[in-house]
Amino acid sequence: MFLHSMHFIMVFTACITLIVPSFADSLKTADDLYQHRVLETFDLNPTPSSKIPKTIQATGIMQQGGFLVIRTRPNTQIIYDGVTIKSDHKGRAFIGFHRDEKATNIAIETMGNILVTPQKRNYAIQKITGVPSKYVEPPKAIADRIKQDRTDKANAIAPMTPIQFFGKKWIVPLAQKHSIRLSGVYGSQRFYNNKPRSPHYGIDFVAPKGATVIAPMDGTVTLAKDLYFAGNTIYINHGGGLFSAFLHLSKINVKVGEKVTIGQKIGEVGSTGRSTGNHLD
Repeated sequence: MFLHSMHFIMVFTACITLIVPSFADSLKTADDLYQHRVLETFDLNPTPSSKIPKTIQATGIMQQGGFLVIRTRPNTQIIYDGVTIKSDHKGRAFIGFHRDEKATNIAIETMGNILVTPQKRNYAIQKITGVPSKYVEPPKAIADRIKQDRTDKANAIAPMTPIQFFGKKWIVPLAQKHSIRLSGVYGSQRFYNNKPRSPHYGIDFVAPKGATVIAPMDGTVTLAKDLYFAGNTIYINHGGGLFSAFLHLSKINVKVGEKVTIGQKIGEVGSTGRSTGNHLD
């Protein structure tokens, strides 16, 4: 699954530390997450002052950078980490944890609070060399462009729309017949040309230039643009605050506002922006 806090990463031809989860080659659908014991079911306990009569069940990954699907009353307002969402007609809601989340308070309308503390996660360090200097220390002339890119990305993940993914199987966003291999994972601290920069908030898939990128789930395109650092980029809104992102593409085949279906071609793999080799981030 490619989540709220999981945008996507890079395959580098330069020097990089590789970390590949043992389950990566066989991870093809949401069911595989259960098979490899990635997803678990939890009972969330309300705080003493809450009116919640019993524990609330949730399924997900209870760790930093993970997520929970909680079950409560239908069409209930839920607030967590400053984000307001609403459960669907079956009472389900999606909640994502930040990379460095220590504890988050889930406030459920008219019912009370649940304090959730994700498990601490240890992240790798990735040292990448051979990156063009303009992407490590950008010239002042493009400062306005970078600022606009940030605004566009923030606007692209702002819509809160009905959930479209519950009960459906996700697919890996590459139309390839060979095994799926990762070259980068979520959360790694990045060093570009030995200079520390922001952590990596995605997953890097090994893929050749021109490989077909497909939608991993139904949704609506909210961003389709060439960004300075990310290159040709697509964001898809899957509802409930969940978005997927696809970076460094060589070609974009969709436009903002377009509704896409699972498996539909949305672009092609490339190496645009801050990238040293073809990959899907």
